[in-house]
Amino acid sequence: MNIVELLAVQARAVPGRAALIDRTGRRPCRLTFAELERATAHAAAAFRAAGLRAGDRVAVIHPMSAGLYVGLAGLLRAGCVAVVCDAGARRADLERCCAIVEPRAVFGSAAGLCYAWSVPQLARVRHRFASGVFPGAVDIRAGCETQPIAARASGDAAIMSFTSGSTGVPKIVVRSHGLLRAQFAATREVAPADGIDLATMPLVLLANLAAGVTSVIPGVDLRRPGRADAERLADDIAATKATSITASPALLERLLHIDAAERLRTLTTIVSGGAPVMPALVQSLRGRFAWATVVAVYGSTEAEPIAAVRSGEVDPADIAAMRSGSGLLAGIPVRAAAVRIVRAPADASGLAQPVEANDVGEIVVAGAHVVPGYLAGRGDAETKLRAGDTVWHRTGDLGYVDERGRIWLVGRAGSAGANLCGAAHEPLRVESALSFEPGIARAALARVGARRVLALEPRPRAPIDPARVRAAVPWAAIDDVRIVRIPVDRRHNAKVDAPALARRLRAHARRG
Repeated sequence: MNIVELLAVQARAVPGRAALIDRTGRRPCRLTFAELERATAHAAAAFRAAGLRAGDRVAVIHPMSAGLYVGLAGLLRAGCVAVVCDAGARRADLERCCAIVEPRAVFGSAAGLCYAWSVPQLARVRHRFASGVFPGAVDIRAGCETQPIAARASGDAAIMSFTSGSTGVPKIVVRSHGLLRAQFAATREVAPADGIDLATMPLVLLANLAAGVTSVIPGVDLRRPGRADAERLADDIAATKATSITASPALLERLLHIDAAERLRTLTTIVSGGAPVMPALVQSLRGRFAWATVVAVYGSTEAEPIAAVRSGEVDPADIAAMRSGSGLLAGIPVRAAAVRIVRAPADASGLAQPVEANDVGEIVVAGAHVVPGYLAGRGDAETKLRAGDTVWHRTGDLGYVDERGRIWLVGRAGSAGANLCGAAHEPLRVESALSFEPGIARAALARVGARRVLALEPRPRAPIDPARVRAAVPWAAIDDVRIVRIPVDRRHNAKVDAPALARRLRAHARRG
């Protein structure tokens, strides 16, 4: 049941097909599925020769590249648990999580291993592995022996990662081998099942490998998608003739500001997720790349994916509804996801209560691809509901299901803007509506004391008229408008960092 068996299947089925086209280095690197399988077997042998055993946890600090996936698949093949550390995470959060995980080894790039020395919990780790030559580390490419695939049970841990922590202290997500299989299967509903995908999200690329889809790793800094080099990204798409791209809204926004239409003629599908995908962004992408289908995916770290909506499925009535405060259309749930709306405060008894169409509550989800709990149960009490043998994950999102079975999002449960003064003031109702306004790069509704404050971030050289903005959402009863730079999450650069925004607005209020 080892998840890496899916890679071996592709190595036998399509050995000569490109698995990875890595454009991060000075020269592009191309690995076929057969070559990736051999490199993975050699890496697994290096891990086992150094004394690692099945179940050992290994911290992984490595940017997206071919080297990352050789090492990651090698760890899984050896039966180890890959603890994926986000280099963009706050150091304090990384230290706290590593202290809980207690990894036995570290695998990384040269930069990643240097960074590991600055984290006390990782500096003490004895075993070090690198995707190249690095002092004091084993080069996983150096061996010539191969390691068979270690037997693992469906419930055995395969990958651990940290939640973004944008709404609190990060939690350690545990994905088992069985859960990864279910997650990869669910991903195929919303992502291309063939062709060449330029993938900027690590888990999506793993799903591509499992399905035999060629993945391109672009030569841009994916740690800061909101500042990525869009010209280089377009060149990578053109050079590889990529047929699809999977990226955060912030990265796709970058493509809209360059003259790239001719270079992107091969794209037939544009997939976005990781943060709310605003309707205006979808419209702009469709306007610039009219030949491509745009897919907006709704999900979370613990439940990927939950629902999706394609550009062709959004009709003029939906656009009008989003403009007038109905919220953000997230689409039909994927087949793997059971979705319920429960009224706050959410508890398991709420799952049995009938909810009428369009009734707002917290969205909860269950399914084989939904993470049932966190490491050592830290965070389970706040985010998991148990009803018999089923574990439901509380997304923390407020929303409703319409008469057609589609999910609409209106805000975050307990956020600074939610339930300010009735449903009309839930943040995503306002933010989604204002995404259509020219000149506004991002909008966020928050609460400062008893006042409803609308934060607006203008586009470069685009003045904002507060009176016009208020007129666009007369139903929102906004008390104050502030022009500020709106803080966003570190991972995708697209999700509003609500606590940081509240602090910034309070500081503005003190200054008058």
